[in-house]
Amino acid sequence: MIKKSKQAIGFKGTDKTALAFPKKKVKTPNKKKKTSPEKIIQKQVEAYLTILGVRFFHIPDYLLMFIKVTPGVPQYLKNLVSQHFKGLPDLIIWHKNEKGFNHCLLLELKTEIGKLSQGQKNWHKGLNVSVTYGSDEAIKEIDKFISFCEKN
Repeated sequence: MIKKSKQAIGFKGTDKTALAFPKKKVKTPNKKKKTSPEKIIQKQVEAYLTILGVRFFHIPDYLLMFIKVTPGVPQYLKNLVSQHFKGLPDLIIWHKNEKGFNHCLLLELKTEIGKLSQGQKNWHKGLNVSVTYGSDEAIKEIDKFISFCEKN
């Protein structure tokens, strides 16, 4: 009986436990939220900057959301966040060259198919913000920025 079953399903091994029927997939509630690809790109770019020893600044989205929805936070602070931080570039990167000059790069990270929100478009007006699509493009932009800093 076991030999016929092995042949019927194409099993060539000798382990009898491998003949068990596949378990039904049971949906279990996810305790962790799925990480969006943009957050993965953010972590990769931040890790790269850390390895290079380049200073950067990032305001996490959850902190801004916390300020907006927490009842004890003063209204003026909620207004400040809503008016001035909506659309802020994902990373503000500083690099000091050997001559002692500080340079700054405003970097907006997007997925390959990402689009700028209206708040981001408004924030970017009048500023030189580099919008990159994917971590590879962001890393190239950072390398180009550091190279520029070293020359100037």
